[in-house]
Amino acid sequence: MNSVPFLSVIIPFYNTETWLPRSVDSVLKQTFQDTEIILVDDGSTDRSGIIADEYAQKYPQVRVLHLAHGGVSRARNAGLDAAAGEYIHFMDSDDYSDPDMYRSLVQLAKAYDADIAVCRICDVYRNRTKSREGDGREMVLEPQQALEQILTRRMDDSLCSKLIRSSLFRTVRFQEGKTYEDVRIMPDLFLQAGRIVLLNKELYYYWHRLNSVTTTTDPGSIADIIEACEEIQQKMPDSLRKAAEYRVLASSFGVLDLILREGRPEDHPQYSATVKYLKEHWKDVVHSPYFSLQRKASAVLLKTDFRLYRILISYKWKRQIYHP
Repeated sequence: MNSVPFLSVIIPFYNTETWLPRSVDSVLKQTFQDTEIILVDDGSTDRSGIIADEYAQKYPQVRVLHLAHGGVSRARNAGLDAAAGEYIHFMDSDDYSDPDMYRSLVQLAKAYDADIAVCRICDVYRNRTKSREGDGREMVLEPQQALEQILTRRMDDSLCSKLIRSSLFRTVRFQEGKTYEDVRIMPDLFLQAGRIVLLNKELYYYWHRLNSVTTTTDPGSIADIIEACEEIQQKMPDSLRKAAEYRVLASSFGVLDLILREGRPEDHPQYSATVKYLKEHWKDVVHSPYFSLQRKASAVLLKTDFRLYRILISYKWKRQIYHP
């Protein structure tokens, strides 16, 4: 390994002793090895910190930062401050990567002189894997093209599927104390990038856990979802206005459906405002080029017969088998 690594892999963790070894091992087994691994302990109270220290003692490319508990954004910022690589990769401590992920994305970044290299994500549950089996095609995107794909969910909005040139972080940091940190920071990174390259191949494995931030109905987290989407909407140029509007509306539908799943939705502080917003904007859903016909139909149903909409969503949740 060179004295200055090409790639800095930042893995924040908090009480993930069960999954942390799998994540770190997946980086150590990469076919591309010019990396440093920065494990950031966000004040863990289980054996996670001890496990991380054991890796650092065994592998010279591994470093550990121990912090007081302050959240993943603070931990990521600490990792950025310590990173020396030309590119940055963030990995969640319960996820793992294909052994060829770094080699594939580094080759693309070099070949196209790209500031950001992206792969696809494979969703992994306890009892099943949701794979889209990408065809391996390469696609070069301008920043606004990539952001449109993120806003309309044709490209995931997770930083974990992306290698990012470290210079893009010179004036950009994560907002501490907020969730949905990836969504919030993405426009700041992409709008200053010169070129983005996408590899249509699943190389990062996202482990879905029960009660994660994407499935909780905690009022604070729900408010953060809407706030994050509205925040990125404000940052978008006029050419992406429709795509940003879609993202806010789609997230509002997601929030409402989560609240309805829990029962007694009227008790939830975001319920009434979310229903009111969607009823006011149902025509925007119907005329959007991004919504599916099914969602457009459900928007009409929400406006005309909300009781039936609730029954429909309840039925869908009962039919869905969720494996944490």
